[in-house]
Amino acid sequence: MSNKQIPQEVLYSPGANDEQKTPAYAVLPLVKYIDKSKVVWCPFDDETSEFVKVFRDNGIKVIFSHIKYGQDFYKYEPKESWDYIISNSPFTNKKGIFERALSFNKPFLLLMPATWFNDSALSKLFGDGSEMQTLFFNRRIKFTNEEGVVQNKITFASCFIGKGILPRQIVFEKI
Repeated sequence: MSNKQIPQEVLYSPGANDEQKTPAYAVLPLVKYIDKSKVVWCPFDDETSEFVKVFRDNGIKVIFSHIKYGQDFYKYEPKESWDYIISNSPFTNKKGIFERALSFNKPFLLLMPATWFNDSALSKLFGDGSEMQTLFFNRRIKFTNEEGVVQNKITFASCFIGKGILPRQIVFEKI
C-alpha cells in the first residue's frame, strides 16, 4: 500500500502520541556533525522546535515545515534548496517516513524508538545496512507534549537513525 492510499489518520496519529517535543539536550549533540555550509530541513517542526532553535543558535541554516501548516511530509518539499533532513518524526508509519526520506537520496537523521531495531522494516529499507547510521544516547529522552508537560512515562530509549551525516555507522553520545 503506497502512502497515497493510507488514510491520513494512519500517517499521523491524532491526539498526543505523535506530537512529542524533543528537548534541546537531545538536539545539541548533533551540532558537531552538521556541516555549517549545509541547509537542514526539519520537516516535522515549527518555529518553537528545539531542532530549529538549537541549529539556528549554532549558525546552521534551517528550513522547517509542519503538517499544521498544510506541509505534509509525504507530499511537501521546500522550494528552497536543502541538504539534510533532521527531525523527530512521528513514530506512526515509521516505514513510510523512512521510505520518503530515502527517496530524496540525501543525508538524514530521524529520531526513532530504539525498539524499531526489532522490526524487519529497517533491514528491508537499508538492505545490507552499509549506509545506515545510528546515534545512541546514554539515557532516555524525556519528551514534552504540546502543553510543555514532561512525559515521564516513556518506556523506551530513542536514537537517531539515518545515513550520510555521522562519521561512523554507530555513534554514542551522552545527554
